[in-house]
Amino acid sequence: MKNEKKLSELIGSADNETLRKIADSHPMLSEKRKDELYERISARTKQSEEYAESVSGVEVRSSRGASRFVGFAAALALIIGTLGGGGLLLKQRMGVTPSAEIEDSVDEADEEVIIEETTAEEAAEEPEYVPDYDYDSIARDLTERFIKAESVIQCYQAETDPNDTITFYVWDDGDEEWSQNYGGERRFRKVTDERFSSCYDILAYYNETVAESKKVGIRSGKELNTQCSMSSWIGGDVSQYEPGSTVHFNRNENYPDSVGALIRAVYIDYNGELYMRDFNTDEYMEEQFSSDPVCYDFTDNSFMVSRYMIPGYTSYGVMKYGEEKIYTIILDNGEWKLASMETGAQVEYNAAIGVQSYLESREEYNDINIDASPLMRNMEVTSYDSEKGLADVHGILQDVNGTDAIEITATCLVSRGHLGVCSAEITRLNVYDGTLKRQSVIYKETREANE
Repeated sequence: MKNEKKLSELIGSADNETLRKIADSHPMLSEKRKDELYERISARTKQSEEYAESVSGVEVRSSRGASRFVGFAAALALIIGTLGGGGLLLKQRMGVTPSAEIEDSVDEADEEVIIEETTAEEAAEEPEYVPDYDYDSIARDLTERFIKAESVIQCYQAETDPNDTITFYVWDDGDEEWSQNYGGERRFRKVTDERFSSCYDILAYYNETVAESKKVGIRSGKELNTQCSMSSWIGGDVSQYEPGSTVHFNRNENYPDSVGALIRAVYIDYNGELYMRDFNTDEYMEEQFSSDPVCYDFTDNSFMVSRYMIPGYTSYGVMKYGEEKIYTIILDNGEWKLASMETGAQVEYNAAIGVQSYLESREEYNDINIDASPLMRNMEVTSYDSEKGLADVHGILQDVNGTDAIEITATCLVSRGHLGVCSAEITRLNVYDGTLKRQSVIYKETREANE
């Protein structure tokens, strides 16, 4: 359904200021041509006004819409010409007026000008979703609470008494080599953290921010961002074993979950007390974010969040960016909760892997220690473009004897699934005669010689 209005009605219903704004908001018409239209229309309306004012004894009124029409004419010409009849159509008795003839049509006072307006129903389009929550605050709260819980589980961020310990020993009867290398002592410290009194307290702490359908138990389900079962971290009760005893098992056969807890878990329950594996926890820190949350892909019940996080280990040196964590947050029974998390770009690590591959393929750097750990420790990411997935790095790298050997400045691809060095400038800091080689190079040369 279309509504038809005469031009005079449209002009008559608008105030002078509105018409002036319309005219001034369409600069496509040159000032000269606009002035010409103003003058021509003013002349016509002025004549009408003078005639009306000369009539004696009659109430003087300007002709309907005349003064308004002067300020509106130039804008109308532009609107009709620009829209090409899409929303406004200028019609004469013989059809639509071409935009080139608009000036001439202004003089035809007795011609009917009709504006066709599309109704609101016809013009309406599907409205774009407009977020009506404080998404940044929601994302910040959930992600920060989540990594605190994750740090407790994976980074040993619970208070313990290092002087109150219990010890067990594990031995695989079917694999003596494994037992010699990985078996033996398992020592645990008593947890004194007031937040936790059992493994299930820690599990509940982790699940606080997780959607109901994604919550996990000790023996079931996977963590949000790994393929590991929660039992890899939280072991449960091992009270059936005496401290100081050796627990025998066979990894090729079924063995109790409690044995698995002693082999690998970080937390165990023993006689109603909570204990944590006695690692060198000084090597770990609480996970922390290096960027604010960036929210996107909004729907009425979900959105995505990107945020960079410094992992909870420090053995690779100080990180500026760390790794991108990509969260899915959903509205779950009226509350916003985490539904999934995945890892995106690992800035420092991926840069190190790219440089490692670059140096490994060049014989002139056969002496350089290219293990990921020293590379990350000795290189600094000087800038990072998250949109392009590019990181600039600079560092002094050592040879296998620990001597400063090269200075490198490089641009690396660090986005997920795309690793490598785009460009590199390398300066030798010592003389290399080709005799010093990494063990991997020696192994490769020996193997090729024997083939």
